[in-house]
Amino acid sequence: MAGVATCAADGAGFGPCIGEVTPATEVCTTPADEDCDGVAAPPCAGGEHLWSRHFGLHPSSEAADIVMHPSGYTLIVGSMRRGVGPHWPWEPAVRTYDNDVLFAKLPSVYSSSERSWVNSVGGSGDERATGIALDAQGDALVVGVFDGLLDLNGDAAELTSRGGTDIFVAKFDRNGRAVWAMQLGGAGDDHVSAIASDADGSLVIAGHFEGTAQLGGEPLVSAGGADAFVAKLDGAGAPVWSRRLGGEGDQHATGVALGAAGDVFLAGRFEGEMELDGLSLVSAGGVDAFVAQLDAAGEPGWIQRFGGTGHDEASDVAVDDAQRVVVTGSFEGTADFGGGPLVSAGGADAFVAQLDAAGLPLYSFRLGGEGEQAGRSLSAGPSGTMALGGLFQGSITLGDQVLTSSGVTDAFWAKLDGDGHPLLGGRVGDGGDQRHVQVASATSGVIGLAGAYQGEIALGSETLMSSEQTAYAAEILASGAFDYTWQFDARGEQHGRDVAVDPSGNVFLLGSFESRARVGDVPITQSTLSAHALLVKLDPSGEPLWHKVIADHGIYMSPNAIATDALGNVILTGTIPSSGWDEQMEVVKLDAAGALRWRRSYWHPYGVEGLDMVVDPAGDIVLLGRTAAAELNFGGGPFPIGGAPGSQRDFLLKLSGDAEVLWAKVVDDDHPSGHTRIGVDAAGNVAVTWITVNREPFWTETIMDPGDSDLVMRKLDPAGNELWRRSFGTGSEDNGYIGLDVAAVDGAGNLLVHTTLFGQFDFGGGPLSGYTGLVKFDPEGQFLWNISPSAEVVTAMTPVGHDGVLLAGRGPSTLRLIELDGAGTERWRKDLDDAATDLSRASINAVAWDGAGGVLLAGEFQRKIDFGGSALYRAGVSTMFAAKLAR
Repeated sequence: MAGVATCAADGAGFGPCIGEVTPATEVCTTPADEDCDGVAAPPCAGGEHLWSRHFGLHPSSEAADIVMHPSGYTLIVGSMRRGVGPHWPWEPAVRTYDNDVLFAKLPSVYSSSERSWVNSVGGSGDERATGIALDAQGDALVVGVFDGLLDLNGDAAELTSRGGTDIFVAKFDRNGRAVWAMQLGGAGDDHVSAIASDADGSLVIAGHFEGTAQLGGEPLVSAGGADAFVAKLDGAGAPVWSRRLGGEGDQHATGVALGAAGDVFLAGRFEGEMELDGLSLVSAGGVDAFVAQLDAAGEPGWIQRFGGTGHDEASDVAVDDAQRVVVTGSFEGTADFGGGPLVSAGGADAFVAQLDAAGLPLYSFRLGGEGEQAGRSLSAGPSGTMALGGLFQGSITLGDQVLTSSGVTDAFWAKLDGDGHPLLGGRVGDGGDQRHVQVASATSGVIGLAGAYQGEIALGSETLMSSEQTAYAAEILASGAFDYTWQFDARGEQHGRDVAVDPSGNVFLLGSFESRARVGDVPITQSTLSAHALLVKLDPSGEPLWHKVIADHGIYMSPNAIATDALGNVILTGTIPSSGWDEQMEVVKLDAAGALRWRRSYWHPYGVEGLDMVVDPAGDIVLLGRTAAAELNFGGGPFPIGGAPGSQRDFLLKLSGDAEVLWAKVVDDDHPSGHTRIGVDAAGNVAVTWITVNREPFWTETIMDPGDSDLVMRKLDPAGNELWRRSFGTGSEDNGYIGLDVAAVDGAGNLLVHTTLFGQFDFGGGPLSGYTGLVKFDPEGQFLWNISPSAEVVTAMTPVGHDGVLLAGRGPSTLRLIELDGAGTERWRKDLDDAATDLSRASINAVAWDGAGGVLLAGEFQRKIDFGGSALYRAGVSTMFAAKLAR
């Protein structure tokens, strides 16, 4: 709306425009046209997701290889960031924030006598394990890549890369302690892809290198680009021999296996020409697959090319107990693996081919559909069986099964007989991409499966969930049923306690965490698993501005409540816990930038707790506390609490914005009080609501005997003088127990109370029996109305608008939000009823209104919670969340 132009003071031009109305955010709860679009405000839909985030420090991890020990346990290697700990309470890994080597030992059954562990080793750069094998003694042989310094701990020497990425080979004992470590490579980037071990303790590795590399014996020099290599080391890690497979293009060795006589079988891909000690191959076009055989001394026996004019590659190779060689990978277009041409159904298809020990083809088949498919991993099992793992899009057929991917790319696994026929198989996937899958076989016929996922993934009957890329492992029985599943998670519980909004719409979240948390991309760690208070400031769009671990101020507090004043300062209160009675009440004030303004502590041998807090329009602070002491000293001498020592009483303490004590009051002068709630109106009056228990000592708040409890409301003026007091439960018609869930003062000064009644009560509108619902009283405490807003349990409530209210709690099998207008009419509701949400571990503990069109939520969840935008995931432990929804 246009305003009226005024003259400037000097009469030479225009001054301010008076009465102009500029567009603002439309508010559906008012008839005004705030956004100036000429359209009346739409009805309140409410509950639309604006943003949400959690504060769990989740590890990012990937399993690169898996092996199953004859004793029954499983070993996993891969990489991880930000620390990692298993889903079950085994030892946590070292906490790190770069890519480090992940190495884990998992039992076959949780009651296994084998000691399980998770180990992370690293150094100054980027490190990751790429393969694992077992020697004859059951010790683990691990290979991987690193740059900079690498410290594997144990008795192994520290390694230093020669430039670029180098290769490490290490031996670990059954407890995950490094026995020895070797470095291989040169000044270029060198990579190891696979490892196999022999019965005499020796091991063979395969990969690729650039430039000149020391891989055992004489230095190897690439013919151009990356060349493939295969190298043999003895049981102590000393090099025995090495061979280069190369040419002008790029060559990569991706799989290696050993035969019964120590023969080495190598698989990979090449382009152009490739030569191996006088044996040469020429690709049919693009990239082709190869398989080669060398004897135990490293002398080449034969080499085979497979493929066509498209991109064809072999990913892995294995030798079964009949000494037949099995190869898997992918191909495009038409390719011949010795059993006749195979034609892909579209894009790349997976293939499996079997050769005899002399390299002659026995069979080949494809697995494919219209999307992309690839074989990735092989492992020989008993009686000629072979475990196969791979990736696929669309659908593939395994025997009589048709597997259909649920996302872009899913993983598959299969068990093949000696003739390549599928015996078992299945899909592993979710709505995201699977990028890696590895299989292992045990002599019992059990198959081990490992990989990485993000989002949700179903492994048999169990669904795993993670917000980050997360390594997983599983055992599949000979019947095809999943036995056990594991995933690698962070540790430490988190709880969202309270939320507040400053006049600029910035959000303050108060919670607690154990050991570790994350705010945005910033990790937070503490040396102990004890709970630490965490305060986070977010801008109106949910982006972190700053965070404070309250312990950094020397305050180890269990947080309970938070509030802001008109200047953007934030005040919080809580309790320093103790194993005995002597808890200490803490009050802390920080400025808008998070700097400490002041701190006050209140202590008594009988304990003092900080429970709740409100800030009035003048910036003064009213605190709700609890103590079992007969008197307290707030700085001006003894203040009588009443009752015998050991009988808990609630009290109010009012401080100025500068922490000066203004007054203190006992909530109830005559009886112990519980379930106390406080609020403040626009005039600075304080409303107090509580349950009075008509007996002492007040050891518990659960009093179920008829006539034992009353609901009491009391209003105090800003100076602490009582304006009025109302009590319900003492009349002739009242006979029961009342529970007080939440209470709030709305923008008009009305008092709203959500109660649960056992028995009969009359608040002024007639007797209510067995009632759970909301009761509204006017500013003088007179009854206005009562309703039941369809929430079985209400956990939080906040005033919205002039006289509306938002409730958060639980409905049947759901978390529920309900907004009511001043007459108690429902404006909107939102149910969070995803089946994956663990309602036993999820709750909305606090709600706040931003003064405009948004409401803020705080609480905790486990597994998954979805407010309507991107779902939040967090498996293993409870995790603090904050979310903003539109009104």
